[in-house]
Amino acid sequence: MKNWLRQRSRWIKGYMQAYLVHMRNPVEDFRKGRLYDLFTYQVVIGSGTAVLFINPLMWVLLGIYTAFGRSVINIYHILFPWPILYLGAFCLIFGNFFYVYLYLLACMRRKQYHLLLWTLFIPVYWLLMSTAAFYALFELLVKPHYWQKTVHGLHLKGKRTSSGHDISPGHINPACACNFT
Repeated sequence: MKNWLRQRSRWIKGYMQAYLVHMRNPVEDFRKGRLYDLFTYQVVIGSGTAVLFINPLMWVLLGIYTAFGRSVINIYHILFPWPILYLGAFCLIFGNFFYVYLYLLACMRRKQYHLLLWTLFIPVYWLLMSTAAFYALFELLVKPHYWQKTVHGLHLKGKRTSSGHDISPGHINPACACNFT
């Protein structure tokens, strides 16, 4: 798990760093008429990274509302105008449900029935991705030029090629024939 978090935080840190570099002067893109480029960059890189920070915040706000009910609704209405509040809650609940539903459909369509139960854990995956994002943000602020190292090939542990060569992490010889048994 540690290795996975390091890898994801490195990727997310790269996205955040690329976003900051490319958004140094968005007015120039606007002036040069590159609105499409500016918009797509926001949607693909900007929002993809922002969601990792917003999703856990929205779940916490929903949890507080569920736990304390009416006593916090006035505070929520001060923080968010009511259309935003209810549209946000709707998108959070049904959006997450819709994604899980799509994953279930994909498993059914591809006849990957053994994966059906795992699709219910997609919100846990998103929580882990958010954890990696917060770690990446911390590293971007504190150690912007440091990149986490990760061990690759952990899924190959104990496997050998058809010629008997060990392909466990740290033992992979690029010149060997990699016909897995």
